[in-house]
This record gives sequence, C-alpha cells and structure tokens, in this order.
Amino acid sequence: MNFSKTLPLVDFIVSKGASSLDIIRNPKTGKRFFTVPGTDVSGRVAEKVEKLSSELSVSWFTPEEGEPSYMVHTRGTDNREDSFSVA
Repeated sequence: MNFSKTLPLVDFIVSKGASSLDIIRNPKTGKRFFTVPGTDVSGRVAEKVEKLSSELSVSWFTPEEGEPSYMVHTRGTDNREDSFSVA
C-alpha cells in the first residue's frame, strides 16, 4: 500500500472548497467512509480514527488490491517511524 499527497485534515477540507467533512457508517457492511459535503469527494476512514480532529491527515491511498481513494488517518499511519525537517 502507498500513501501520497498527504495533507492535514483542515488543509484538505479547505483545498476542496468546503468547510466540513462527515464520517458515515454503511449500515449493511458496518464500514465507515467520509464525504465532503457540497463536493463529490469521498474516501476511506482508517480503523485507528475514532473521532475527527485537526490532528488527522488525509492521503491518496493506493492499496495492493482494489481501487485507490482518499483516506483519513492518524499521523504516522504510513509506517514512518521518525522524521526530521529543516524547512
């Protein structure tokens, strides 16, 4: 699996010209997904996400099998153990 185009949750919502993001549970499968009201943007929600907050990120997620999509996830879900930046 591969995560790319990662943005903080707030920046992602604003970049879509929106002011909110909703998490919805599919009553048939029990799986959660998100929508950005007023747009056609939707995507997956990582299992570790319990509640929406500014501490979350959104990435373009490409699974080994299945269709690529956006995913709301906790920071560090991309298996990165450490990071250092001088900028």
